[in-house]
Amino acid sequence: MKIVSACLALASVLATTLCPPIARADTVDATVAVACISEKALWQFLDARDAEDSEGARQLLKGECRVLNAVEYSVVAERNGTVKILVFKKTGDWESAETLYTLDEMLNFKNARPLS
Repeated sequence: MKIVSACLALASVLATTLCPPIARADTVDATVAVACISEKALWQFLDARDAEDSEGARQLLKGECRVLNAVEYSVVAERNGTVKILVFKKTGDWESAETLYTLDEMLNFKNARPLS
């Protein structure tokens, strides 16, 4: 009986030391530029990100918001730090453009670039 409990204790110690904890994206990177289909969704995303509500932020990224990775955009309007932009799915193709909302500080990231 002592041998069995010693083996179980050894196995649990080995399991905790050899197996790293499951890596999860618990927070959304605050340096990522994000745009959403409405101002309301943008503020919901920012609230979730600031509160470190990773599930809420992920849900918004699945539907109402998206990361601005290497996209071209055109500024339509700017008000109180919120910017309405046209994001082009195809470079310069106005038919593929969609209207999104973001923060003016997010447009300063190097991956998002204004349409020339």
